[in-house]
Amino acid sequence: MNQHLALTVLTHDQPNTLAQLTEFLASHHCQIHSSRMLVLGGEFAMLLLIAGPWNEIAKLESHLPEFSTKHDLIVQFKRTELQHHDNQKWIPYSVELIAHDCDGLIETMSSFFTDLGAVIYEVHNNHYTANPIGIPMFSLAMRILVPADTQLSDLRERFINICDFLNVDAYLEPERA
Repeated sequence: MNQHLALTVLTHDQPNTLAQLTEFLASHHCQIHSSRMLVLGGEFAMLLLIAGPWNEIAKLESHLPEFSTKHDLIVQFKRTELQHHDNQKWIPYSVELIAHDCDGLIETMSSFFTDLGAVIYEVHNNHYTANPIGIPMFSLAMRILVPADTQLSDLRERFINICDFLNVDAYLEPERA
């Protein structure tokens, strides 16, 4: 029975960090179950869910501080369990918003969906420059679970109203397989 460890890693943008980490995990008979990795300014960030036998996860936990010092990494970790949602109670949706002004947009949309009883399980956002004029823009993408008993026409109407009020271009649609 595999155990799970949530792991965050932050380091200078080093091209060999992932190779070093995967080699370290393999030496402890653990593997990456899921991950997100990206460059943030001059830093390389990783969010990882590690899976392995309970005794190997325990060894991994005890060796992570030494590994992080050796490779100049900031590492945090915590034991966790996989989260399972009853498929009959939720409908997965994708949300995307594009805006010229992002002030409070993440907070507003997070509150909007949680007030409706939705579960937000993934968020991506980005500042970028629209070419060719160079207008600063902001994009926000979310993946959410909407309670299955939600009146979907009401959800769409409320979503359109808040997006119109915020003057953002957006879509909300069920996720497809």
